[in-house]
This record gives sequence, structure tokens and C-alpha cells, in this order.
Amino acid sequence: MHWLRLSLLLLFTFTSCKKYMSYEGVPPIQEEPSQTVTTSIQGRILNGQRQPVADAGVTGGGRTVTTDADGNFLLENISINNNAAVVTASKSGYFTSYRTLIVRESNLHYTQLELLHPGQNTYNAGDGSVITFSGGTLSFPPSSLLSADKSTYSGITFVQSSYIDPSDNTFADQMPGDLRGIDDNKQQTGIRAFCMLALEVKGEDGNLLSFDGTKPVTFRAKIPSALGQDAPAEIPLWLFDPASGKWTRKGSAQKQGTDYTGTLTQNGYWACGTTFQLVTLNTSLVTPAGAPVPNLLTAFMIKIGLVPMYCYSDSAGRITAKVPADALLLSGVMDRCNNVFLLKELGPYGAKTQEPPITVTFPDNRSLTINGTVLNCNNAPVNRGNVILSIDGLKYIIPINLGYFRITVPRCDDASTTASLTAIESGTLSQSVTTINVSSGTITPAIIICPQ
Repeated sequence: MHWLRLSLLLLFTFTSCKKYMSYEGVPPIQEEPSQTVTTSIQGRILNGQRQPVADAGVTGGGRTVTTDADGNFLLENISINNNAAVVTASKSGYFTSYRTLIVRESNLHYTQLELLHPGQNTYNAGDGSVITFSGGTLSFPPSSLLSADKSTYSGITFVQSSYIDPSDNTFADQMPGDLRGIDDNKQQTGIRAFCMLALEVKGEDGNLLSFDGTKPVTFRAKIPSALGQDAPAEIPLWLFDPASGKWTRKGSAQKQGTDYTGTLTQNGYWACGTTFQLVTLNTSLVTPAGAPVPNLLTAFMIKIGLVPMYCYSDSAGRITAKVPADALLLSGVMDRCNNVFLLKELGPYGAKTQEPPITVTFPDNRSLTINGTVLNCNNAPVNRGNVILSIDGLKYIIPINLGYFRITVPRCDDASTTASLTAIESGTLSQSVTTINVSSGTITPAIIICPQ
């Protein structure tokens, strides 16, 4: 089965691309109006080695929390834009990371972000320089940077940069936003990225410098070989806007050999990407027994071209995603161990659609199903509350419904480990902690909560 799993993984990272697609100039599909909702977002912050980042600051809906030792966070009951909820993660030594989600009232959503560690170069601003980074070069003409007062900066310059490979299988966690952009006509569009980079230029005092538009700062960024045959000669250039959580069009870049070249006008995240129309898809992930599959990375890809949009299922397995419109799609889900469990054909969709639940079948030795009960001291069901499952460094928040809770989580293997179940009753906030040894298969814990 290794060759099959590998083939699906390659599909997930677009290595079988066939066709360049762009929908520039096509009338847009009407977007639903945004509104502010009260919702919750949980997630995990990782570094470039896919290890958890502790003590990172995570902000969303005007609230800031700190990640625990396993990189987990919870933004609970925040007020935020339902169509573009922006979560920001930061820690000293890394680029600030951003994720944009579609959220719904009272749901518990999930996301995962990877903090990028920048490479750093220095040069004298008065002399100019060509800076080399992992995926290309940055060219700074002499005296092309400005201080905060807009005077020409001539001191030592610190250039922090990072190349983001759109064909990498961790791209969904590295990229800022969610690959939605605003084009020149102020219309929302999907973006297929062919190159991406992050850039911060600072002076000796540690403050950001701005760019002198009369002396253009230019870049050269490689096109991943997996995407090269689809890369157009001229491509839209995009800058990520942290305030809106979307990309904004900033001119174009040109193809030169196996690279794209263009002009950068400011610090931030930049991308070269073609466009496609979007439509809203609602669905959910369930096991064959009907148990929800939470917190799982899902991609919806155009079948011809494998142009993707990404999202994670929420705590109840639900998905609300912007997907490519009017195209036959493949849906795929991937766990944290890069195991792909599903590749299903969907669509095409020309309008907002509610799709029946998508069934995900996990190998018996790489999943754990919990069918549990929560009772009070009088052996009566606890009607409302949550069970927090901690396993393999991850946290899952499971709703209690009339005394029952259930969940299926993928695991990398069937090795024995310790799982913690913290049951909390709504209203009284009484709780009980149960620790058990688990591996794979199905368990049926019975939890008792007594008033404290």
C-alpha cells in the first residue's frame, strides 16, 4: 500500500498538474454578506520541523492567548467576522503567521499554523545589494530604503526573508490567509500559488524600513518543478493584507526561465498566483459508523490541474469551505503523519451547496474511536458540557449530548499511549479527569462528574 499512499500524497501536493487555469474577467459568483458571530477557534502552532511551539501568542477576535507546551491554543467565545476570521500567531525569532477561516455561530473550529524561521542577511543601504535566500534573490538598489520620517536610510540593513514552496505538503500550514484574494475589480477570487515569499527589512534600531518607489526593489523566486509546466509567462502578483485576511492584487510578475521576477513595494508576504472562481461548500467528515472526524486537513482540488483550496474540519467534523466553482473536484484528507485517507470526486458546483457527509475510513491500526458516557453522582446523564481529549500531544474538545460523547481520531500507529479525558459540565462547571492507556480500536469509557 506504500505506493498508493505515496501516489495520493503526490496528488495532494499537485505533482500531477496538467492544465493552467485562470478566471480573470469572468463575472464573479455573488458572495454572501459578512456578519459578526460569536464562535470559538482551537488549534496548534508548529515550527519548521513540525514540532510544537510553546508560549506563542495567538490573537483572534480581539483576544490573545498563549500556546501550551504542546503548541495548543483555544480562543473561546470570540466575536469575529464569519467569512474572514483572522487568527494571528507570533513569537520572537519567527515571522508572524496568519490564518483566515470561515466560521459559524457557536461552532468550535480548528486551524493549524506553522511559524517560519527567517533567514537573515545584512548590507549597507547606501551601497545596495543582491540578497540570496533559499528560493531566489532580492535586489536592493543603492539608497532605496526609507526611514519612518521618509528620509533616505543609509545605515546597516537587516533583511529577513523566507521562501514558501507551494508544492510542499506542509504548504497549507505555512501560507498566510486561505488563498482568497481581492482582484483589481474588488471581487473575491481563489488563488493558485506558483511562488511565495515573506520579507521584512529593518534598520539598525529594529524598526521596519519602507521602500522608495522610485528605486524599485525586485525579487526573483523559483517556480517548483511540479508546477513549472503550468506556469504562465505573466502572472498576477499578490500581497497579503493581515487586516482583511485576504490577498490584494499588486501588479504582475514575469517568468524568466524557471523563476518569476517582479517588483516589491513593501514588507510582507508576497505570492505569484493565477485566479479561479469560488463557491461555498458545506459538508462534514464522518466514519462509517457516523462518528464525526474533527480537526482534519481537507483539500478540495480541481480534478484537471489539481488546483487546491484548504480547510480543517471543526470539532463536530463540519466543513464550510470556499472551493473552485464549476469544476469537477477531488477531495482529500490528510492527518498529521501525512497519511491520506480519502480521495473522492465531488461537484461541479455553480452555487452554494450542502453536500451529504463524506465518509472517511481509517485503517484499524491507525485510529482510535471513543464512545463514552458522562453521568453525575446520581447516575443521571450530564446533558450539556464538553470532554477534552488529550492524546499524542493534541487536544480535541468533544461536546456532551444527553450523557454521550463520541469521536474518532487518526493516529500515526497503534503504539500504546496515555490519553486524558477531562469532562466538564456546563452551568456547574464541575469536572472529572480520567487517564487511560489506549492504542487503537474502540473504547467505551464511563465518566462520573460530582459537584465540587
